Amino acid sequence: MVELDESVDWPDETSVQVSAGAGEEEVCVDGTPWPKTEEEIEARCREIEEMPPLFEDPNELVRFETYLAESKAEQKELERQSWEKTEKLFE
Repeated sequence: MVELDESVDWPDETSVQVSAGAGEEEVCVDGTPWPKTEEEIEARCREIEEMPPLFEDPNELVRFETYLAESKAEQKELERQSWEKTEKLFE
């Protein structure tokens, strides 16, 4: 939903484009500016490659992957239930 700060008097069929963050500088997840030059991109790739692994213990990685698989199965079941409820609205 889009809410405008002020009312407008546009003719019917007026085309409107909405873009989030228009004019703002693109940033990475960590808030740093998005690399633009070849050198900046290469430096960012090196930083990522040098990051330590998320899971140093192989068992921790297995537990995490198991959790993800279980969560995915749970979400699929919840989605199925939601669709069943939605279909009943149209019976």
